[in-house]
Amino acid sequence: MRRYNKIKKLRNNKIFFSIFIFLLFIFLAIIFFKISTLDKFIYVTKTSDNLTKIIVVDSKKDKNIIYKIPAGTLLKSSRGLGEYKIESLWILGKKENFEGKLVSESISSNYSIPLYLWKDGVKTNLNIFQRIKVFFNKYQNDNNDLEFVSFDLPSSILIDFINNDIQEAGLSVELNDLTGDQNVVKNVSSILGNLGTKISTYTKGYEEDFDCQIYGSNTKAVKIIANIFGCKISKEDVTTSDIKIKLGGKFADRF
Repeated sequence: MRRYNKIKKLRNNKIFFSIFIFLLFIFLAIIFFKISTLDKFIYVTKTSDNLTKIIVVDSKKDKNIIYKIPAGTLLKSSRGLGEYKIESLWILGKKENFEGKLVSESISSNYSIPLYLWKDGVKTNLNIFQRIKVFFNKYQNDNNDLEFVSFDLPSSILIDFINNDIQEAGLSVELNDLTGDQNVVKNVSSILGNLGTKISTYTKGYEEDFDCQIYGSNTKAVKIIANIFGCKISKEDVTTSDIKIKLGGKFADRF
């Protein structure tokens, strides 16, 4: 009887182990699939020697494209906080409890590029799959760390920031401008163009206490644009265009 129980226990352990290995294999397969099918994403990071880099991770081509921003570059900070060297913006972001978001917003506004992801040491707003991709892909670079030498970036650089899925979708974008600031709208339009879409319908007004809201049928594009500009996503139906963006005076103040 004792020997039978021992054999039974051993058999149960083998079954449990087999199930565990099978489930582990399924789990790893899902992780691998998620990572290998990630959309291209762009993030800004600070290196150990305080150098700021913008990294384009193209999962389909399995490569990184890296651009440096010199530490002494003066940027107009988002949130109306003034002008700072980019190395100081990382510090200011922590002080104001924005972390790397202040840097990504400021870079997006100054260079007119669609950027909202950031990484500062262990702190980041990258999702878990993007973090894993960054870890395993960190040595696969496609250039020699080119520099941003001016705010007017050439098309040979801007093309790296285009979201191919958004560009291929050919989305119609309606902009309801309530900012009262033509320069802000011009910059927003440039960022959208460098993302891979453009404003097709434009209406104008003024609403001082309104910030930013976005509606749309293309959920992926809506989420990306909302993250770039810090917009609230609304469930309201859009009938005249694929995406509608509404910007107000508060947006102009913080952008």
